[in-house]
Amino acid sequence: MDGRRAAGLSALGLVLGVVPQEPAEVLVTIPQRDVLRSWSDEPSAAVSADGRWVAFASYARLAPGDADDRGDIYVLDRVSGRVTLETVSGNGRRTAADSARPSISRDGRYLVFDGSIFREGQAAAVAVVLRDRWEDVNTLVAATGDSDEDNAWTADAAISEDGRVVVFESTVTNLIPGRDENGIGRDIYMFEVASRALRRVSVDSAARQGGTGASYSPTVSADGRYVAFTSTADLGEEPGRADEAPAAPSRPLSHVYVRDTRRNVTRRVSMCAGGAAPNGRSWRPVISGDGRYVAFVSAATNLVPGDRNRSADIFLFDTITGSTALVSRNAKGNPANGVSGLPAISFDGSKVAFQSEASDLVCARQCASVVEDINLLPDVFLFDRATAAVARVSGDRTGGWMAPSVGAAVDAAGRVVTFTSRHPTDATDNRNDFDLFVRVK
Repeated sequence: MDGRRAAGLSALGLVLGVVPQEPAEVLVTIPQRDVLRSWSDEPSAAVSADGRWVAFASYARLAPGDADDRGDIYVLDRVSGRVTLETVSGNGRRTAADSARPSISRDGRYLVFDGSIFREGQAAAVAVVLRDRWEDVNTLVAATGDSDEDNAWTADAAISEDGRVVVFESTVTNLIPGRDENGIGRDIYMFEVASRALRRVSVDSAARQGGTGASYSPTVSADGRYVAFTSTADLGEEPGRADEAPAAPSRPLSHVYVRDTRRNVTRRVSMCAGGAAPNGRSWRPVISGDGRYVAFVSAATNLVPGDRNRSADIFLFDTITGSTALVSRNAKGNPANGVSGLPAISFDGSKVAFQSEASDLVCARQCASVVEDINLLPDVFLFDRATAAVARVSGDRTGGWMAPSVGAAVDAAGRVVTFTSRHPTDATDNRNDFDLFVRVK
């Protein structure tokens, strides 16, 4: 691998120890020089299922081939310790103006990300780039089609673990033949890498697209069969009467759906016991690799009994049993005392990582200093479904960090957790920016 595309960890000032023979816990830091993040942004990193590959976006120049301050996609190989610049093509040309939101296949071969490409005579447009890292080939999965619409874009892609399927959202109205019933409203599409076939999956079980509303934030199971997404369109079964009916909303509530692309069945999973309608919106799902569990964020207070914290929480839906469990729960099993968001999930749904501003997730009262949460900022946590315990990830042996930590991602086992934080990477880090952390437990 040439110097244009690779840099050793020593050149980045990283401390990794001996990766192939890791100790019980390892913390790797990667300087991103990212001052543009907000706490509600999508995660800037993704972890391959086997935990070896970490794809991430950064404004820092981490390899010789990066000669500007635009956002680029890099991949860290945790075995070799190499970091490669991926937003270049085989001829050394940049693939995009700015790139973000990577997703990577199990073996690290395929990578998808949002790229800001320039259209002739117009400003940059967002498109989905599929990169074959083994062949050094980049493909536009979908840009703007033949559309002349202003501000049409395609983004927020995710790739299945087997690298067979890419899902994404788009406002383009002519990506596939036929009428786009909701116009420039966002829809979810599936792209099959081998055949290059493209189809819309934000439809109901009768293959009907909603005439109003938008669908966004897609996520896909390991084999590409199941696609979960958020939508304000009516795509599932009619909701029942809410136990705590809210006032009529000024806009449609968003719900979380799962589409079985083999059986062509769409199911709403943000629902209460007995089929009652949620009294708040739900969004940002992530689906387990086996397709059984869906974690999502919801402001509804009637998904589980006793939700009185008036904050967005993380929930876990079991598609087999139809049950919904609270993930962002405090040390006593009650809803946490702060806002939670941006979940990430392991292959079998046994681990869910998320961020939260709550201070009582690990300890509620009379806490030892090492577990006390006093920063009043978002931290990253890991929920264990088997024990219902929540552990803080964004900290060290001395306790939590006095800086925000956000945007978690996990591998299939829930053992490798990445996130970004303003916590200093070392004693010389005095920049007020977000850096990438990789914790191996």
